[in-house]
Amino acid sequence: MEEIERRGELQEEVTETAAIYIGGEDEPIARAPTAELEVVAGEVVESDDPRASGEAGGGLVLAEPLPRDLHPVLVYLASLSEGSRRTMRASLENIARFISGGEADAMTLAWHELRYQHTTFIRSTLAEAYKPATANKMISALRGVLKECFRLGYMTAEDYERARDLPAIRGTSIPPGRSLSQGELGRLFEVCTESDKRNRGARDAAVVALLYGCGLRRSEAVALDLSDYDAEAGEVRVRGAKGRKDRITYAAGGAQEAIEAWVEVRGEEE
Repeated sequence: MEEIERRGELQEEVTETAAIYIGGEDEPIARAPTAELEVVAGEVVESDDPRASGEAGGGLVLAEPLPRDLHPVLVYLASLSEGSRRTMRASLENIARFISGGEADAMTLAWHELRYQHTTFIRSTLAEAYKPATANKMISALRGVLKECFRLGYMTAEDYERARDLPAIRGTSIPPGRSLSQGELGRLFEVCTESDKRNRGARDAAVVALLYGCGLRRSEAVALDLSDYDAEAGEVRVRGAKGRKDRITYAAGGAQEAIEAWVEVRGEEE
């Protein structure tokens, strides 16, 4: 396999802050300070590094595209469950855009060129810009791509181990949102039963019962088939949930009545 060509000449030296992007937005939501680091020709280096004065250097943007079956990002995403791919892809896009100063995305960043100084900078930037759980998830995506770079032969074992040697970001935060009161929950079901469209009301009540009464995630609820519900036992079988794990939950309280009402309207044909 031919080794990817690195850029031979440094572009004009630029010192700037790193932009933070969300998803596919074109405008950054914030700019993270680079502290003691500088962005030089798309590469983050320590300010006292000789590369900062243009004596040597290289870019973090691929000189030419990689084959799709040999691209570390695509190989990494293929190893994930379908529900995780979108989240991790967005994390990688974010990392690629701010570490390259907006010059590269997840597909055009030279991930195999990342070294310890780059990944340490990424970690510190994420720690300042995001809550610990979100930042650690993004770091997990970064580690996953670095592992594929090593497996595909783009990085040496030493470079890989140094680049991935990042401690977890510690801290906890209160989850967003709030619990519904019994009155609010009851009102939701009342709105469903008061609907002039009986079929739609029964369906919506069953969805609320699955989400609240059975504790299903949104993606789990929409993936259910009628065969996943056992009316006699009140079981709801959740397949391919988070972490590709199957589990069984039970329709407790009034949840089973709401599900039964929807099944009666829907019919039992698959």
